[in-house]
Amino acid sequence: VGLDPKQVIEIRELIKSFRKDHTVLVSSHILSEVSQICEKVIIIDKGEIIAVDTPENLEKQTKEKFTVDITVDDMNNKFESVKEVISSIESIDLVDTLEDGTKKYKIALKDKKDIRKELFSICAKENIIIIEMKQEDTSLEDAFISLVEGRKEYSQKEINKMEYEDWSTNRRVVGYKTTFS
Repeated sequence: VGLDPKQVIEIRELIKSFRKDHTVLVSSHILSEVSQICEKVIIIDKGEIIAVDTPENLEKQTKEKFTVDITVDDMNNKFESVKEVISSIESIDLVDTLEDGTKKYKIALKDKKDIRKELFSICAKENIIIIEMKQEDTSLEDAFISLVEGRKEYSQKEINKMEYEDWSTNRRVVGYKTTFS
């Protein structure tokens, strides 16, 4: 925070250079930076580790909706019929019609299947010109929110009575758990 873009890049590269010979621990709430410099992420909520994985895996595993954004030049208005051909498509929604006649669509998918190659092939056969196509990405912020959202809030009294593992003795203990943030 507070660095100019050039300094941010320099700091990222410096941290990455350390990890060749060292383990570097970074504690941050700036998850866009974390996803760019970290190979593994630990997400902690209310003093409890709730996830440990690579940023990419956390993003994939917590993604709830799978969508493809596509802009096409469809002179014969055949694009929406693609839904009948690709079984993974849940819906095709027209988002916008641009001044030049091209149309932007959002395709919602039923599962994680990547349909871009199949979609490209069908559009080529139907003389639909694809101007732009991209599968919507999930960020580490999205993954974090998905993981912590809806987790139960405990009162301090409930926390004090919880069973926890004492890392110094490797024994299970009941009562007076110390939390950290």
